[in-house]
Amino acid sequence: MELASEEMRIRVFHKFDSELKTLWQDLESRAEPYIFQSYFWLSHWQETIGNESPRTEPSIVLLENSDGAQAMIPFCLEQRCGVRVLGFLGGDQSDYHCPVVTKQGKKSLHQPNIWQEIFGVLPKHDVLHIDKIPESFMVEKLLPIQEPEVLQQHFRAKHCH
Repeated sequence: MELASEEMRIRVFHKFDSELKTLWQDLESRAEPYIFQSYFWLSHWQETIGNESPRTEPSIVLLENSDGAQAMIPFCLEQRCGVRVLGFLGGDQSDYHCPVVTKQGKKSLHQPNIWQEIFGVLPKHDVLHIDKIPESFMVEKLLPIQEPEVLQQHFRAKHCH
């Protein structure tokens, strides 16, 4: 699915394929991602851990313009106790969760309404779960965050871990 936003095109990839690999590795060469956001790390994680129970379905967001990929947000969707949880690929095995961005990509993520457009093309989810965000990427200023205590109580009540 694609949307245009101020010269940025938004696409979502639901699997690791050759097109995604080419775009992602090109972006890596122009950005400074953490190892935990590299194509190599996350594709391997998906093959070995993400495909196990509970199944993790990639929902990788790509923002691109005429200069190429500018931002990659490695989201995924999981079912936890009947709740559809949108989070970052890499799970507990990644030390950090955040987008891979160029300077232009980071600027785009601060544009008004970009997050509404991004969430508009992602699969339907009940909860957005983000953690392990490095201080250098101030995502809390970009996303509407719900009170975590409410979500934690729901999962504890269902004995989900």
